[in-house]
Amino acid sequence: MQRLEQAAPAGSRRVGREASGQVLVLFALSVVVFLGMAALVVDFGSWLQDRRTYQNAADAAALVGGNAVVALASEGSPLAAVESASEIAGSDGRS
Repeated sequence: MQRLEQAAPAGSRRVGREASGQVLVLFALSVVVFLGMAALVVDFGSWLQDRRTYQNAADAAALVGGNAVVALASEGSPLAAVESASEIAGSDGRS
């Protein structure tokens, strides 16, 4: 009867020793993927914040322009309303 060690293929005894290095490689790749995903989340959040800021500035400019048109309609100066809205829009809504 042959022993199991003799019946096994020649390179099969090294599998356990060589497999231990795979954990380090998989861990390193996982860290890179995780950091990449975190960077994308931060970039997307920043994009959403900028979009919200610009939308708020546009809304404020529209409100000021609309109010100025109503207020200046009696004076007959719609150009002043356009200038007022442009000033608000140009300030980017940030104070």
